[in-house]
Amino acid sequence: MNGVKEDGLTFLLNCWVNGAIRSHAYIMGAKHIKPFIKGVSEVVMETFLEVTNGKNDVIKDANDPISAIKAYADLETSSGILSEGHTSIEGESDEIYVTFTDCPYAKPCSEILGELITGGQLDKARFPCIRADVSLAAAKHNSEKNGTYSLIQYAPGEKCKASLKLLQ
Repeated sequence: MNGVKEDGLTFLLNCWVNGAIRSHAYIMGAKHIKPFIKGVSEVVMETFLEVTNGKNDVIKDANDPISAIKAYADLETSSGILSEGHTSIEGESDEIYVTFTDCPYAKPCSEILGELITGGQLDKARFPCIRADVSLAAAKHNSEKNGTYSLIQYAPGEKCKASLKLLQ
């Protein structure tokens, strides 16, 4: 990696994510953060697929949205981004419960989003989760269905759980 330490790359990633969310909140207002993160997550997921999969689209080729989310989590593991077992998935094809541990976005999430909640600018009902949005993007890529989610549990870096619902 040209002499750059992994800790330095993590620090830089955290600065970029934090800066992007913070600047969007300043410019557009905190209530627009969730759609912003959803859009960014879809683009990041698509880009990640292009880089890691090339022409082999394991997400599109998965049997159902749950398998697509699992396939994406497997790509995160095989690429070295996250450790084994970082995502657990349960539910039906249109209502999926996803639990995240070992989150690379925990630091910026807890910093800027926590700051917005304590400052009264963002309520917990509209709280965004990058990993939930990426999972929803994988489900959408597979099923071509839009969706929504709500956080059931929020503990950045420890355990966050979301309920994803695919729309007809």
